[in-house]
Amino acid sequence: MGLSFAIPIDLALQIKDQLVKTGTVTRGRIGVVVQSMTQELAESFGLKTPKGAIVAQIDKSGPAAKSDLREGDVITAVNGKPVETSGDMPVIVGSLKPGDTAKLTVIRDGKSCLLYTSDAAD
Repeated sequence: MGLSFAIPIDLALQIKDQLVKTGTVTRGRIGVVVQSMTQELAESFGLKTPKGAIVAQIDKSGPAAKSDLREGDVITAVNGKPVETSGDMPVIVGSLKPGDTAKLTVIRDGKSCLLYTSDAAD
């Protein structure tokens, strides 16, 4: 009682479209657990603003494990779509299709770089 759950409308529409088209829903995944960025964490990473999602854990059996992504990297974009907060990751990554490659823009050691994961959806 007193609980509510919100689903972003863009996500709800994507799911509806998949159900109508194929009768099933597939969601992309790259196999990471992300952590929210705070101002204090941003400063510890040498960043001016708390944007992005910190990679807290990598699933050893997930697509990210086959890439050069490391724990402690800060994901700032996926396929060119900005990651402002860790909450952006499920929506962006979930929209990937089986076999898609995810191009991740990350900050590592104060420098921006591109990494790729393959088969971003199971």
